[in-house]
Amino acid sequence: MNIVFSESAAKEMAAIVRASTTDRSYAGFRSAEEWKRLLRQPAEEPVRGRIVPEFADERLREIIDGPFRLVYIVDVYQDLATIVAVHLRQPSVE
Repeated sequence: MNIVFSESAAKEMAAIVRASTTDRSYAGFRSAEEWKRLLRQPAEEPVRGRIVPEFADERLREIIDGPFRLVYIVDVYQDLATIVAVHLRQPSVE
């Protein structure tokens, strides 16, 4: 399956990767290899991610990895996963 990024997701991803690969004190520090592993997941196993609970649509999936939430849309007919959002999850308030 192929992966594409929406324009906004590409900008978010670039900013997060810059911060997370250069500042080891950053809460979401990841190596380049860890980013590659995370970003390959929607292509390799598109239905592995859980259905985004806010929308309850089987095509809209998310992978939560540490403080990051990667949201993508699966289109099995076009063999495509479109990453639409990448962001730091907000901490739970208890």
